[in-house]
Parts: sequence; structure tokens; C-alpha cells
Amino acid sequence: MNGAAARAVMAVALPLMRQDDRCWAHAMGAEFEEAERDGQGLRFAMGCLGVAARRLTGSGRGWHFLTRHGVALAIILPFALFHLGCALRGLRYWLAGGDPYVAALSAGDAGQRLIAVAYRTWSPWIALLLVVLGTLHIVIAWRIACCQWRGARHAMIAAILVVAGLLLCIAVVHPTPGGMVLQAVALAVELLSVPILAAWQARHNVPIR
Repeated sequence: MNGAAARAVMAVALPLMRQDDRCWAHAMGAEFEEAERDGQGLRFAMGCLGVAARRLTGSGRGWHFLTRHGVALAIILPFALFHLGCALRGLRYWLAGGDPYVAALSAGDAGQRLIAVAYRTWSPWIALLLVVLGTLHIVIAWRIACCQWRGARHAMIAAILVVAGLLLCIAVVHPTPGGMVLQAVALAVELLSVPILAAWQARHNVPIR
């Protein structure tokens, strides 16, 4: 058990080493094998993790690394999971034919019944757009984490187009201000984060891909 935990800690520690410390990281990996044979693998791995964290937070590049991964994992990726979850829930309701929103509309007046028909018609397309949007958010998160700013911008442009189509559909069949505000917030975060992180990276003379 300790051996597996030690290897897991080393798997986290080594990638955290800066580009300037890659030789040292290789040496740490070799020393880890010896420490593991002596039964000190976990202790050595925890020490490596502490050193990597201290060196990472001691430079601008390190903070950039932590910030972009934080944005990708804590902000962009949750939006991806949210969109994919909404798509799966809507698809499940559509396939089961038991959407409570449609049922409530169908029991209403003529205008609500008309919306119910439109909702049933557009639901598969809304679900598809949500899947595409969730996938694009995963791509954006990955591009941000890897400093691939051009790819992140291209994915954001695609996401903006998808959101425009999604909001058009929602405005017709299920106008929810909360959902629209959430989409706007997600796009605002992405539109602001990419140029800010790219400019920060440029100040440290790191090639932008």
C-alpha cells in the first residue's frame, strides 16, 4: 500500500518541477527507486513533493502554472460537467417521455401547449448543443492547462457560437434568466482568463503556442 502511495505522490511531484529543474527531477526519480528499496519511498516522495511545491511557488512561472491549472480545473471544467449533466438529464427525460416541464405546459392554456410542442421538438437539439458545449469546455480547459492559447481561443469562438444557438433555443422554449446568466458568466470568465494568462506568460518570455 505504501509503495503505491509513494509512486502516486512521485507521479504528482515530478511534473510539478519547473523546466529548469528537469535534470534534478530525473535524479529524484532515480533516487526514489533506491529509497523505495530501503522502505523509505513514501517519506522520500513526500519530501520531493514539498520541494517541488516550494520551488514552484518561488517563481513567476510556477505561479502561472498553478493559476492556469486552477482556472482549468476549478472554473472551466465544472462548467463542462454542468453542461454535460444537463444534456444527459434532458436526453433521459426526452427518451422516457416524462419531462415534468413538458407535462406542466401540456396541462396549461393554448399558448403553453404550443410551447410544449416546441420544447419536445427542440429538446434533442438542445441536448446536442449542450454536449458540444461541454466538450468544448473540456478542450478549453486542456488548452489553458497546456498554454495552447491559440487553440483555446479557437475553442472559445466555437463555444460562443454554440451558446448563441443554445440561448436562441432556450429563449423560445424555456426562457430561464438564471440559466442565461450562468452561460454569460461562463463565457465572461473564459474570455477574460485566456488573454490575461497569455499576457502573463508572455512577460516571462515563454513561447506561446
